[in-house]
Formats: sequence, C-alpha cells, structure tokens
Amino acid sequence: MTDISVDLVSQEKKVWAGSARSISAPSVNGQIGIWAGHTPLMAVLQPGHVSLIATDGAQFDFKISKAVNSQISLSEIKGAISGEPEIDNAAGFLSVDGNLVTVVADVITPL
Repeated sequence: MTDISVDLVSQEKKVWAGSARSISAPSVNGQIGIWAGHTPLMAVLQPGHVSLIATDGAQFDFKISKAVNSQISLSEIKGAISGEPEIDNAAGFLSVDGNLVTVVADVITPL
C-alpha cells in the first residue's frame, strides 16, 4: 500500500510532517478524506477537526481555526488570488498533488 506525505502548516510553524495512510479535513463543502492515489485537489477549509492515520497506525488529531488577530486571513488571500469574494468561514486550505498533501491553516492545535 502506498502512503501519502503530509505537511500541516500554521501561520507560525510546521506543526506535523510525515507519512500517513490517510487524512480527513473539514472543507467548506463537507468533510473530505484523502488516501494515496487521490486526484489533484484544492479545497478551502473551515474551522474543525483534522485527523490523520500515520503509516505506523498511530492516529493524530488537530483542531484548525481562524486567527483571532491576524493582519490578513488566508481566505482574504484566496479571494485576492482568485478574484472571488472572501469566504467568511475559511480557516485555511488543503492541497493534494500526487501523494503530497499540504494543509495550511491560520491556527493548528494538536488535540
């Protein structure tokens, strides 16, 4: 079974990086699950729970949320890039490219 490489990055630092079997995150369109071989994807994330299963079977859980006092939010950056209006509930985004999954969020807190 092929694994995925996962990076979880907040505004402050890289919170977690490693190989995983799967990751689940709260997109603005509902919970999304990613496994190896997933098609390329970009998703806007809302505040909520991110869960991943590492290759050794250990489960890691995180809470993502919007920054309270940031100068500019990730949703404003997305809106500026895409020309779309800001998504008020956005806390970050998820990118899938090959077997690399990147989660970038305002705040990521281990649970």
